[in-house]
Amino acid sequence: DKGAAQVAALIEHYAQQSPGAKIFVACGSMGGMICWKLADRKDTGSRINGLLLLGSLWDDSFLTSPAFKRRVPVFFGQGSHDVVFPVEKQEAFFRSILAKKSYPTRFVRFETGTHGTPIRMVDWRGTLNWMLTKAP
Repeated sequence: DKGAAQVAALIEHYAQQSPGAKIFVACGSMGGMICWKLADRKDTGSRINGLLLLGSLWDDSFLTSPAFKRRVPVFFGQGSHDVVFPVEKQEAFFRSILAKKSYPTRFVRFETGTHGTPIRMVDWRGTLNWMLTKAP
C-alpha cells in the first residue's frame, strides 16, 4: 500500500499543476498491483483516466472498483511467451471485464513476446490516442 500511496501523492501533485489534464497510469510486471490499488482507492479511482497493464497481473477486485464504475479505459499488453504472468490468465481476465458490459478495454497479444516485450513494443501513440477518446 505504501507504493500506491506514493503514486497517489504524485497524481495529486500533478493534477493540481495541470487541472483538467487526463491522467494515465502505466504499470509493468508486478507493478500492476499499484495500478489495481490506485483503481480501488476512492481518491485516485475517481481521478485517473486510464490504466495500462504491460506484462502484468490481473485483479478481480477491479470489477468493483471506483475506476471500473467510472469506465476508466484499460489497455493490456502481454507477450504470448510470458512465463511470469501467463497470457492465458490475462486474456481470461480481459474477457471477464468485457462480460460485465461494453467496457472500454483493449488487449494486444505480442506473439512470441516474452515478459518485457509489451513495454518495448506497445504502440504508445495509438494506445494513448485511443485512451483519450475513451477517458471519462
